[in-house]
Amino acid sequence: MSQLRVLARTVKGLEELLADQLTRHGAGVIERSRPREVLFRTEHGLEQAWPGLRVADDAFVVAGQAIDVGPHKSGLKNLAGQLDAGLIRAVAATAPASGGWQSGPGPVDVVASIAGPHNYSRYDVEEEVGAELGRILRRAYASRRGAMPGPGQAAMSWRVSIIDGEAIVGLRWSARPLHRRAYRQATVPGALHPPVAAAMAAISGARGGVVLDPFCGSGTILIEAGLRAPHLRLVGLDLDPDALSAAAGNAGRAAVDVALLRCDSAGPAVAAGSASAILANPPWGNQVQAGGQLSGPRSWARLLNALRPGGTLVVADDRPQTGAYLSRCGLDLVRDLPISLHGRHPRIQLWRA
Repeated sequence: MSQLRVLARTVKGLEELLADQLTRHGAGVIERSRPREVLFRTEHGLEQAWPGLRVADDAFVVAGQAIDVGPHKSGLKNLAGQLDAGLIRAVAATAPASGGWQSGPGPVDVVASIAGPHNYSRYDVEEEVGAELGRILRRAYASRRGAMPGPGQAAMSWRVSIIDGEAIVGLRWSARPLHRRAYRQATVPGALHPPVAAAMAAISGARGGVVLDPFCGSGTILIEAGLRAPHLRLVGLDLDPDALSAAAGNAGRAAVDVALLRCDSAGPAVAAGSASAILANPPWGNQVQAGGQLSGPRSWARLLNALRPGGTLVVADDRPQTGAYLSRCGLDLVRDLPISLHGRHPRIQLWRA
């Protein structure tokens, strides 16, 4: 297979940004987008395509497609029957090598997601497609209903995504989900989802100068920024010593140089006008309560004092008053991306000083 069709999944609201990143980095040619998904063609392996996939949660090499599964359970047998055994075997043979991993002798695992009218469950989809994949590949199927060994023992992870009756079946391109970064072995409450952190770094456009994260936590945003643009000078602030320790460890594993300071975000120990960009994920009050003084326009103004004229602020927050504060501080809103994450609906906003 000289060319692969790949289904990349991302956080809802980041589909357009993911398509843009794939194009900018020459990772492939975009076919189209669906909710939470971008379908593209590529002649590259995963390693070459990876810079364009940092915003993705996961990626799957497409091995089957059905246009009209229908809303009824009987349609699932039609879906399984439409799978092309030759294409399934070809993808199973080539995708692991292209993704840089080797398939062992274990069973196949299937995860399904469904959007649109239907009267069947994801488990119904997984059972029907999993049994057919097992038959085609001559492997056991690791049912999530507990009838066989658990998915942790699976050698191949397949995805079935059904949206408004259109099903796409694919084999995971990598050995594990793309959002599970190898460097992130330490986390703290409220740690940001890595693809969202990568999205913030991409939206900032920062390629040089000082980038400040005033709520750095375990360091995910700064690490993603540093991996995207190695020449940045990265500075992270946090009041929690455990967070700073986690950030130091993660940055070390990622081979990204980050200066970490224990201080309050509203009074950062950073020279005025020194930062070309600020990337901020303030505590939302869900997993972690804010412990500092960033509570209104005056405290935001003190933080923004570190931003140079023409610099950018990228903030991920779910509180409407944040935008009002920033506007009162004299910043201009350039981009506004509403997303859905862990049951909440924050916005990623790009502001310019």
